[in-house]
Amino acid sequence: MKKIIFGFLILLIGSTTFALDTKDYITAAYSYGLFTERANNMETQIASNGFDFSAATYFNENWGMYSNLSLFFGSKATISSGGYSLTIPNENWASVFFSGIIGATYNYVINEQFELFGGFGIHFAYHVFAVQTGENIFSMQYGLGGDIGIRYLINKTFYLTGGSLLSHVFFAHVEKEDSYGNTTTENGFYNFGSIRLYIGIGITY
Repeated sequence: MKKIIFGFLILLIGSTTFALDTKDYITAAYSYGLFTERANNMETQIASNGFDFSAATYFNENWGMYSNLSLFFGSKATISSGGYSLTIPNENWASVFFSGIIGATYNYVINEQFELFGGFGIHFAYHVFAVQTGENIFSMQYGLGGDIGIRYLINKTFYLTGGSLLSHVFFAHVEKEDSYGNTTTENGFYNFGSIRLYIGIGITY
């Protein structure tokens, strides 16, 4: 019976959603991000280039649902502690960062060509940091994220957009692997934030 009721609710929500008069936006963008980790009196910053893909569905002119997926590749890493900074040579490390945001969005129509929008929701990410010596760090991260930007509507179908994605991680599951293949696991509070500027193009329908 529980399965029947659950299935009925899913169908009801789905049919209600499709019955609404919605407006959708799908965006692909290039991004430049700065990721910052603070732990053990040290600060690590990783500058990264990447790509963003986002979707927004508005159920009326203003409020709707929002999702974002991002993929970033590290290009510069700097470690700071006690007033000193060290930049790690690019050939000695690699960083891949995959993240997502799921939440709500608000759209403000300025005029027929310009719209301001913002999104806010749950943020999740998977980060891989590897160094040439064979030490690797894998982390699954959870926190909050947001998006704020502007759209320029070229016509009824295409638009240009620019803005910034923000995120802050509060909890993480971290696995550290040393050069001998030994693995240690940590769970708990994690101070890891990012700001990612982007410019892109999208379609609306």
